[in-house]
Amino acid sequence: GSMPLRFSEPVLMAAPPSSLLRVAVNGSTVTGTWVCRDGTDDVVVCDADDAAVVTATFTPTTAFASGQRVTVSRVTVPPARIGIYDLDGVPLIQVAIDTLVS
Repeated sequence: GSMPLRFSEPVLMAAPPSSLLRVAVNGSTVTGTWVCRDGTDDVVVCDADDAAVVTATFTPTTAFASGQRVTVSRVTVPPARIGIYDLDGVPLIQVAIDTLVS
């Protein structure tokens, strides 16, 4: 399975999501691919200047399994910016997702 991240408004990314967001299973970073979509559900290049990303979906190289704890967090450490901004240039302040695969 995959893990979609839905933003409350369209966003722009300063770099590919794999450089901005860390996905971990049971505390260990996992590899995978990100696919970004805009408000019309079209696939867009995540860090394109006009991407207007609404959903970024992570699919791990090795499938998530029942009972695993999956977290998504920022790669940077505050006060450095995450690298995700709304269309007005306002930075996303925090990313903290913690879920159990059922």
